[in-house]
Amino acid sequence: MSRMNSKYYASLLVTAVMAFMGCKKSSGPAPAKNVDVYLAGNVTTADNHLVAAYWKNGVIAKLTDGTKNANALGIVVNGSDVYVVGNENFTGGIYWKNGVATKLGANTDVSSITIDGNDVYVYGENSAGSAYWKNGILNQVSNIGLSIDCRSCIAVRGNDVYIVGRTNSGLYWKNDIPVSLPSDLGGDRVSSILLNGSDIYLAGTTNYGDVAYWKNGVATVQPQRSYGLASAIAVNGSDVYLSGSSYASSGNLVATYWKNNVATQLTDGIFSSTADAIALNGDDVYVAVNPGGYWHKGVLTQIANSRIYGIAIVRR
Repeated sequence: MSRMNSKYYASLLVTAVMAFMGCKKSSGPAPAKNVDVYLAGNVTTADNHLVAAYWKNGVIAKLTDGTKNANALGIVVNGSDVYVVGNENFTGGIYWKNGVATKLGANTDVSSITIDGNDVYVYGENSAGSAYWKNGILNQVSNIGLSIDCRSCIAVRGNDVYIVGRTNSGLYWKNDIPVSLPSDLGGDRVSSILLNGSDIYLAGTTNYGDVAYWKNGVATVQPQRSYGLASAIAVNGSDVYLSGSSYASSGNLVATYWKNNVATQLTDGIFSSTADAIALNGDDVYVAVNPGGYWHKGVLTQIANSRIYGIAIVRR
């Protein structure tokens, strides 16, 4: 069941070679005087094993011992507590609180984490289908198509649990009840959800391959064609940000973010790259870029031998 297989990771390592051409680079963390930058992903050992890890301002904290391939896919910081979600070969889905693992079962695969007060919610799947866990307790849900690249697919407001999946139905689920999107685009796929006040924001792609977001069910299509899912969405006041990928003239994927429908490409397309998560400090934008780094104010900070899938920004 687990997607944590050696062929998958071998392909990731091949794409990592020389991926970041055409933007200013840094070999270490970019200075951040008023924020802490948290990243989640994996690092490759000398014997080509993948270790799940997170970084705080460039300092690594390993979550697994490298005896089995593992990956971290999302990160949330709540006060002084750091929560990370990921998977390990044969072990299955895990979330870590300050490095202490809660294992969710060998036949599980998880991708998203959120915190509501003292409660920890993790979204993924098990042998019976789609599921979420509240404080490690399983809640089986309807047939929602999970994608391992969906890393912000669960949100909580009060007693209501919202879930999206990589489906062709254009739906999200509230308390396990499907909600249709009033869109005429057809076949829309949703990959991310954000609750902002009373508003519900969704991000994904249309049936025609365009990155889009929905605010309370109303679609806004990005003008630059992407042929893929937006990876995440963030909101600051009236400004809406998306991370994802667009295409270069070479045909390669280019890590991209959009602010109010205006695209900023973060790499030059000589080699394929993706933007897998986005976080804000006010109107200051941080984007997780793969292979292995994050972008901030035109500077790409690389993390050696890594893939980065989650990012969180915390003001000091």
